[in-house]
Amino acid sequence: MAATLRDIMLAPDVQPKVIDDGLALVDEQISDKSGISGTAVKLAYKSVVSFSPGHIRYMIEQLIPGVHSRGAGTWRQLMAGSGGSQGFPSIAPRMASSAAAPWAAAESR
Repeated sequence: MAATLRDIMLAPDVQPKVIDDGLALVDEQISDKSGISGTAVKLAYKSVVSFSPGHIRYMIEQLIPGVHSRGAGTWRQLMAGSGGSQGFPSIAPRMASSAAAPWAAAESR
């Protein structure tokens, strides 16, 4: 039986890598901000990191369960090759809309 997305993401050897990738993604997105609003976001982020160094990591750890549950259907389709000969491209649009899943999970709390 194929491993589920939850099994893969929460595996002891994988979860730290997922968290590190999440931290890198957040850092990258923050650094790409520009203008007045970008400056405000960068200042807020720097404040959080300065006053509570582990907070961003903790929040990413809390988001992981929501990410895997919201992406599980897409994952199953990808692993099953549900697109026939098209494979991945047939579900790519759904994956793009799933990119907002972590934020939706956070907003639902």
